[in-house]
Amino acid sequence: MGSGTTEGSPAPEAKRLTTTEILSISQRADSFLTFGQAPEPPIRRPTEAVPPAGLEPPESDPDESRVREFILAHHDRAANGNIAGLSRDYAEEVDFLGKRKTRDEIIAETRAYHTKWPTVSESIITPITVKRTGNDYQATYTVKFRTESADGEWSEGNNDLTLTLQIVHGTIEITRQTARVYGRQSSESATAPQTPPPIEPAAPKAAALRPIKIVLSGTVGSINNLNASKTTVPSFSMP
Repeated sequence: MGSGTTEGSPAPEAKRLTTTEILSISQRADSFLTFGQAPEPPIRRPTEAVPPAGLEPPESDPDESRVREFILAHHDRAANGNIAGLSRDYAEEVDFLGKRKTRDEIIAETRAYHTKWPTVSESIITPITVKRTGNDYQATYTVKFRTESADGEWSEGNNDLTLTLQIVHGTIEITRQTARVYGRQSSESATAPQTPPPIEPAAPKAAALRPIKIVLSGTVGSINNLNASKTTVPSFSMP
């Protein structure tokens, strides 16, 4: 009998390859397929530069975005004459245009302003720069405005605004407001009559010269000889 398996005997178990053996076979196969070419070098990924300590970029303050959105909404309320909404934008007391005023005083002035100028247009024409100092947020920007009355009068110009704001219990409030208006034009200045420049008086004319009439008269003696004959000397007289 040969050494082969007999009929009915179980087949020998297949040999299981280890991970190391599988990788070795795969590498030999790659070498065979590339016909002996040197393998490509591994790809090196650039490492991210780490800034030195203390130079990390500051994290963005999410409240700065809230302040900008608040300012945009504030000027929308001002343009629409939303007095009730504006009353909630200010703190109880505000340094308002160089004077200490209460919220009620500011709202009373705002109501009178919109009564005189019922049509108000305000456009922010520069970026809103926000800087945080402690609990205060200072915002600076420029507004182009135009107001119109019911009688057809109008006024327009630019306004550089600086607001100081605080966030109190999640609510943003204006605590200080300064303004510098420039480039103002109005219907009154546009229709004012142009005053001509003053006319300088003419210089007085010089008086005409009058001719002088000379009359010769009188006698005088000789200096060296008083007894000498007398010589006539002229004397002058005006006509």
